[in-house]
Amino acid sequence: MHEGKVVHFEDDLDWQRVVQFRLGNSAHKLVAQASSSQEAMDVLERMHRGEIDANLVILGGSLTKGSRTGAHDSQLIMGRIKELDLPVRTIGLSAHEMSYYGIEVDADVGKGHGARNLVEVIDGLPEPQSQN
Repeated sequence: MHEGKVVHFEDDLDWQRVVQFRLGNSAHKLVAQASSSQEAMDVLERMHRGEIDANLVILGGSLTKGSRTGAHDSQLIMGRIKELDLPVRTIGLSAHEMSYYGIEVDADVGKGHGARNLVEVIDGLPEPQSQN
C-alpha cells in the first residue's frame, strides 16, 4: 500500500500514541480514530458516506475499557465493515492474533514488540478492492 489513510480503533491512549508515532514520517497518515465501539461505528458510517477517506483500519482487540476477555467489539466492527462493503485493508493490533478471536484480517501486527514493524506491514499490503 503506497499511501495508507489509516483509521485506528483502540481504547488505550498509550497504544493510540504508539500508532501515531509509528506512522510518524511514513507515507501513511492517521485520518480518524475511535476509542469506543460506538465511536467506531460512527466512523464507519462516516466512511460509508464519504466523509472520511480511509483505506486501512487498524483494529485493537476490545474497545471496552479494562476488558481483557475477548474481542466482541472487533467482531462487530469487522461485521459492519463487510455489511457496508468498505474498500479497506485491515490490520489486527491486539495482545492476541485476531484469528484467536475468530476475526479474519489482512495482517496481524500484535502488541508484543511495540508494533515496530507496523509501517513495513502497511507497505506490504496490496491496495484495497471493493468487496463487490
